[in-house]
Amino acid sequence: RVAKTRKKIDPELEAQLEAANKEKAAVRAQITPIIRPNENDPLVRLRSSIGSSLTPLLSKLSLEKKVDAPEIEADNIVTVGTTCKNAGCRQTYKGEQSNLDTCFYHAGYPIFHEGMKYWTCCQRKTSDFANFLEQQGCTSGNHVWIKR
Repeated sequence: RVAKTRKKIDPELEAQLEAANKEKAAVRAQITPIIRPNENDPLVRLRSSIGSSLTPLLSKLSLEKKVDAPEIEADNIVTVGTTCKNAGCRQTYKGEQSNLDTCFYHAGYPIFHEGMKYWTCCQRKTSDFANFLEQQGCTSGNHVWIKR
């Protein structure tokens, strides 16, 4: 067992070190508290300026939203080849008869945890992403061709 020993420092040198440390401590500037404005004071609107490069773009911008009836109707039309929007369903729209088919999908959310991939609704776990994507749905219902 080795005993730790302190080196003996010359008393004169030790006094000089203590004086230097006191000077360092005294050099610190005092922190003045920030005076916050009263929250009841009236607010002042700040002046804003628009850059010269933004001015032509703003003149082209229309603030009114254009509503075109044909576009809204076009969104409601399902085209052949559209895939079902339900998670886990890979069926495509082939016509009106596709609405009669049963949709098997995952009603839960996908979980990716510590290398395992699974759905909250069925807990069928896999480590391979391709197998995860190929898992058949655990819930049956109707196809959703247009996501709202």
